[in-house]
Amino acid sequence: MEVAISTEKRRLGIRIAPVGVLVGFAMSEIGKGKYLYDVVTVAERGQIVIPKEARGHFNIRPGDELLVTGDIKRGIGIVKAPKMKEFA
Repeated sequence: MEVAISTEKRRLGIRIAPVGVLVGFAMSEIGKGKYLYDVVTVAERGQIVIPKEARGHFNIRPGDELLVTGDIKRGIGIVKAPKMKEFA
């Protein structure tokens, strides 16, 4: 049984399962230059796969260094390490 979802989430193709898990949506542009890529699963060793579209948009290649940032209220962010030097 699916729970009720907002019109915006329905437009984006996001469905919320009764346990609150996002399921079944593909990459969507939600604003100019802003995207929802996909839901990824954390593997046993803590690894995730960055969706192909995201790797393409941000030119992420094998061997690139990524900086993982966090904000307790807003969540986790990932940025290419060289890009972060511009803000330092």
